[in-house]
Amino acid sequence: MVASGGAQDGTELPPIDVLIVVALEDELDAVLAEGGGADGWRELRDHVHVRTVPSDAGPPLGVAAVWTGAMGSMATAARAAPLVKELRPSCLAMCGICAGKRGDVALGDVIVADRVYSFDHGKLVAARDGVVAP
Repeated sequence: MVASGGAQDGTELPPIDVLIVVALEDELDAVLAEGGGADGWRELRDHVHVRTVPSDAGPPLGVAAVWTGAMGSMATAARAAPLVKELRPSCLAMCGICAGKRGDVALGDVIVADRVYSFDHGKLVAARDGVVAP
């Protein structure tokens, strides 16, 4: 693990204001293509990229983008948790296709959840008297 504030190659990292997490490699490619293209990003290590973005409101923003390598909350938590601890972002964001919510949203819409459901663990059955029902 890289110490906060430094990259594996020993160069200084900008303070990270936003950590963007994506589930698919195509989604990471789309994030990296924004704001001048992939050349503006520096890869810290396996699918973890950083850059600064100019801000009209003050100093540039430090942005990090990471691909989880798999879909689902477990993969996202496993990938994001150590990066949040290391990079200490002010904001954690996830972008992607929103499970194809066709008809309700259009490509490029920003969706903010008011609740989150965990659906990727399979069926959960309540235990009765310490015995899990079949």
